[in-house]
Amino acid sequence: VQQFSYFLGTDLGREVVSYKGAPQVISLVSVLVELSIIIFIFLPKTYRYLGISLILFHLGIKIIMDISFWHLIALFPALFIYSKTGYKIESK
Repeated sequence: VQQFSYFLGTDLGREVVSYKGAPQVISLVSVLVELSIIIFIFLPKTYRYLGISLILFHLGIKIIMDISFWHLIALFPALFIYSKTGYKIESK
C-alpha cells in the first residue's frame, strides 16, 4: 500500500501513507473487509450494508491509490443493495 500510493497514487494517498502506522492500518482493514465478505455473504439481511460498505471501500481505493473499480461499484447495488433476499422493496 505504502509504495504503490507513494509512487503511483494520488496526492491525498501520498499524504495519508506519510503518517506513521497508516499503511499498516490500511492494509489490515483491507484484508478484514475482503475476508468479511465470506461471512456476510451467508447473512442475507446484511446485504444492503455489505453493498454500501464495499462501494465506499472501493471508492476509497480510487481516491487514495487511483485504481478504478468502476465495474464493481456498478455491480454492487444490483448484487447486494437491491437484492430480493437482502432488501425487500415494498410496493404500494
